[in-house]
Amino acid sequence: MGETDIREFEDRVNSLECSDAMRRVITIVRGIAAQAGADVQMRAHSTPGSGWGLTYKRGSAVFCRMDPKPQSEHVCICIPDASEAVLTAAGTVHRRKNAPSWVDISDPRGATMLGPEILAAYGRAGVRTR
Repeated sequence: MGETDIREFEDRVNSLECSDAMRRVITIVRGIAAQAGADVQMRAHSTPGSGWGLTYKRGSAVFCRMDPKPQSEHVCICIPDASEAVLTAAGTVHRRKNAPSWVDISDPRGATMLGPEILAAYGRAGVRTR
């Protein structure tokens, strides 16, 4: 997945491509992830003809990813090792065989429910093992 300029992400979010509801979800998740701790790194990503979004890392570990899906009116979010019960309560879960689950979030309530899971994932991303 190619890295892109954050301005491209902003332009797409603020265009007619995204609904107001999607913008609210993106704003909530971005705020939580950005404020998760002192060493948050963010990068925008885009694949031509495919997905685009944001990835949040602590060190080299990803703790949150979000990919807006304007054609389906939701934001797909991945939080490694998140509680399946919380993901299910927040939106529609897509389980992956050998990867973390993703959840489709279509409203601010669902985005807000993910807050504690994002913060916990940030904490886990800072744990170093030898």
